[in-house]
Amino acid sequence: SKPSVCVAMRNLREKGYILTDGDGLITLTETGKEIAENVKKYIGKDKLIYIVQKIIFKEHRTVIS
Repeated sequence: SKPSVCVAMRNLREKGYILTDGDGLITLTETGKEIAENVKKYIGKDKLIYIVQKIIFKEHRTVIS
């Protein structure tokens, strides 16, 4: 749901893993990049891309609905 995505984003921002700008652009910090690389090594690039796409599509669909 949209509130859970907002909470997750806030948590990532507060922990210093991402930065966001006024236009909604999300950028990984160096720490965030290190964690993403470790996740990618553990589950594989294809699965990581799939998960991120599902999250983005779900959020996009929620906003459109």
